[in-house]
Amino acid sequence: MKQLSVGRKVGTTLWLLSALPHQMSKTKLKPQFPSYCSHCGVTKLTSPKTDHLERTSNNFRQEMLSAATVLEILDASPSVKRLALHVHKPHFNFKAGQWVDLFIPGVSKVGGFSLCSSPERLAEESLVELAVKYSSHPPAHWVHRQDAPGCSPQKVSLVYTAKDSTEILFQESLLALMKEFPEQVRCHFHVTRQQAPVPDDLRPHLTVGKLTKNDLSARVNGTPRCYICGPPPMIEFVSETLQSLELPRAGIFYEKWW
Repeated sequence: MKQLSVGRKVGTTLWLLSALPHQMSKTKLKPQFPSYCSHCGVTKLTSPKTDHLERTSNNFRQEMLSAATVLEILDASPSVKRLALHVHKPHFNFKAGQWVDLFIPGVSKVGGFSLCSSPERLAEESLVELAVKYSSHPPAHWVHRQDAPGCSPQKVSLVYTAKDSTEILFQESLLALMKEFPEQVRCHFHVTRQQAPVPDDLRPHLTVGKLTKNDLSARVNGTPRCYICGPPPMIEFVSETLQSLELPRAGIFYEKWW
């Protein structure tokens, strides 16, 4: 399965309300549905009329509403996405066969999508997965689109140092990412003892020489989050250099076990 793409929609907060299939309905509940106010994080109760809500107005709905955060969007098939959500409300639950009403910030229509994960997984991991087939209906279209409003792709800059180009791991994958997401992913490779010829596709992204403060300064724009991985002297050098460039210490992350 292929993830949708770097940073798109992940972290977005949605709202869930669970409902039973028609044949399982015992009582009719006319719920108050939330609309999400994204600029202040406040919910207010409204009664929007949409096709999905009208079609399912005779179905029982639990009086249990929860915010949920998008974890990832995967391809289940060429026309169906699997939407993985972290459910915030501890006691949110459902039964096998239920669907959920999905409320998306900035989308006027309400979606109804089948749950394709188990109730046990929700209880253990606070996670649900929805199966969303492609259609022009706004909620489904939002899940399938790669450029939805409010879901700007994040930019990633990788600075990688090695002895020579043969020691650069995952070269093909990194070059493919830059090619697929030219506005989002940048890789800058530094080699200190290069002897073999540099591959043509790697040459535009490679510098011969040790990583310097000027190199790091050229890669730092604004106040990014910085993740460092490497031997202790390298981690200390990069961390101290980033702080000297006035990056906040709270935005610098690394593993340290020594």
